[in-house]
Amino acid sequence: MRPIKVKVEVPIYDTELWIIIDEEASRRRDEMRNLFGEQTLLGGWAALCSYDERTGTVALFFYPDRMKRGMIAHEVFHATANILRYAGVRFEPNNHEAHAYLCGWITEQVYEAWDNETELTKFVKAACRCL
Repeated sequence: MRPIKVKVEVPIYDTELWIIIDEEASRRRDEMRNLFGEQTLLGGWAALCSYDERTGTVALFFYPDRMKRGMIAHEVFHATANILRYAGVRFEPNNHEAHAYLCGWITEQVYEAWDNETELTKFVKAACRCL
């Protein structure tokens, strides 16, 4: 699978979201250490959310063969919390709509990046079978 690296502007919150889906996700994270600092997780990881407090930029890193819906939801929650902390939006017991909307939007961005690749892969495989 070819690597996926998508950058999107996050509406309203004046920040960026990176979605990286790559068989070498840890290497991609290391390449962005100038923005996010050194990796501190030991023992490896299957998915990761990195955050730059200065700019509010968030990056989600996934290994394609380990992407599961629950793991995506887990990392999207981290991304949502970090972006809204940067924007000064607090998670309130009686009103968490900002979190819910942003969480849904980020989830759509991840699945769109992933679906575009899987659709392309299906197309290429089908085209190769025709040759």
